[in-house]
Order: sequence, then C-alpha cells, then structure tokens
Amino acid sequence: MKIIIIFFLGTILILSIFGCSKNPTSTEITIDINIPDDYPTIQEGINASSDGDVILVAPATYVENISYNGRNITIASMFYTTQDTSYISQTIIDGNNNDSVVKFENGEDATATLCGFTITNGYADRGGGIYCISASPILDNLTISCNTAIEAGGGIHCRNSSNPDLYNLTISDNASGDGGGLYCTNSNPSLENLTISGNTAIGQGGGIYSYYSNLILENVTITDNASDEGRGIFCQMSDLSLVNSILWNNSHPALYIHSGSVIVTYSDIEFSWPGAGNINSDPLFVNPAIGDYHLQPTSPCINAGDPLSPLDPDGTIADMGAFYFIN
Repeated sequence: MKIIIIFFLGTILILSIFGCSKNPTSTEITIDINIPDDYPTIQEGINASSDGDVILVAPATYVENISYNGRNITIASMFYTTQDTSYISQTIIDGNNNDSVVKFENGEDATATLCGFTITNGYADRGGGIYCISASPILDNLTISCNTAIEAGGGIHCRNSSNPDLYNLTISDNASGDGGGLYCTNSNPSLENLTISGNTAIGQGGGIYSYYSNLILENVTITDNASDEGRGIFCQMSDLSLVNSILWNNSHPALYIHSGSVIVTYSDIEFSWPGAGNINSDPLFVNPAIGDYHLQPTSPCINAGDPLSPLDPDGTIADMGAFYFIN
C-alpha cells in the first residue's frame, strides 16, 4: 500500500491507496506539481520538474505533444490517487495530429512513469501515440487510441534498446505502415493485461510487429486487428513468449512467424497453435462490437490459463485474456 501525501492550503492530506499497479516502491510519495494549478500545460510542468517528482494532472483535455526530456518522473491523472478508472477517459492528452503525443527519447528508465491517461490524435512518422527510443519507462493504465504513424507503430513505437513495461493498456483503433498497435525493433518490452484491438497496418502486424526483439506477453487480448500479413502478431528475427492470452478474429494468420523463436502456452489461438494448454475456441467476449472483451460466464478461457501462474484475484486458476472473470 502507498501513502500519498498532498500539501493543500497549508495542510497535509494523507491518502492510503494502491496507486498505479507498478508504482515505484517508495512508501511516501509527495505530489510535487499540480496541473493546471501550478503550470497550465503538462510540458511546462515537466520542464520545471526534477528526477523523482510526481506531476498530478487534473481531468481535462490537454492539446499538446509532450516529451519527458530525460526526466525520470511520474506523470499521472487523478486515477493515481483514487484508483477511479473514469479518470482515464476524463484526462486526455490530444496530440492534435501534430507529432507523437508522448516521447521518451533521452534515456528515461523504469522510474519514469505515465499513468492514467487517454493518449489520442498523434500523427508522426514513428510512434503516433507514444515514441520510445533508448528508453524504458513504465506505461500503466492508459488508453492509446486513434493515433497514426506513417511508417511504424501507430499506438506505440519502441526502438534501440527500449525495454518498457506495459501494464493495463488499451491500444485500439490506431493505424500505421507496420505495427498498427505496437512496433518493436531491437527492444524487449514486457506486456501484461493489455487489450490490442481494432488496429490497422498497411504492411505487417496489425496488432504487433516485432523485429530483432524479445517480447513477453501475459494475459493479453489481441483481436479485430487487420494488416496485409500477420494480422495479430508479426515476428521477424524475434523471440516471443505468449501465455494466458487470446488471439482471435484477426483473420488468418493470427500469428505469423517470419523467423525467430516462439513459445505459446495456455492461450486461445484462432486457427490453432502448438503448445501446452492451447485451445482454438471462440472466447465468447461479452460484446466485441463495442470493445467489451470481458469473458461471458460460459467462455472456454475461464480457468484455462497456466495452472502455475498466480491465481486470479478471485482465487481461481488464471483465465486467458486481459480480463479475468469474476465468479
């Protein structure tokens, strides 16, 4: 449990909360900068910050393109202090089709965190929503949607030894040349509890494109993506580990391996895939037409995950996909 200390009108308000799921491990976190009270834009807050600072952003739409500028800081919406997921949709960084919405390009490490936002309307050659080069931030509880990259990575682009940790993300309705949702080259991201849906690539990898990279995917749902080749995932010279996940309705082939090593276990793969515990069955999403990829009570993905994985929060065997079913 985290202790958030907020200085407000000369008093100290102490909130006991859990914060973002992969928060720094310190037990006391001071909110150092409030947007827009202290600075009218997020970028001005970044420019005034120092390593270790927490920038808390009030609900609003911020039309800007931000760069962390090498600062290892946390930028978060009110979700960070309340765990109210409605703040994710209420706190929007809108790139105005001007550039990548968020950039990590100055060696930011795992103490740099972006948490609790909707990232939208980015337009760039690479990384319409988020661009990471030689950086390894934590991206947590984000909706990354309706961004465009001309070349690669409509939602997220990782390159040059970028090893970000991606948790609880919705990457949807982005478009690119390759890697409509996520593009990785010479990078090793970790993906957990992600939904990658409705993304489009003109070339390869509607959901994910991986080149000379190592990807670890756990409890990921990849569905309704489209591209010329490898509609769900396209791998070239890459190592891929996929467990407790769902690849469905991406058109054939759901998973295309040009070259590399792939281990898929305890996952629901349309058109089938060899591996322990894998199935090929309609996952029975609640309502995919409106982007609800929770599981119906009769889904074959419930309690079908790796029995050695941590139990779901309800104490049952792990489910497949981004959302566990509550009994």
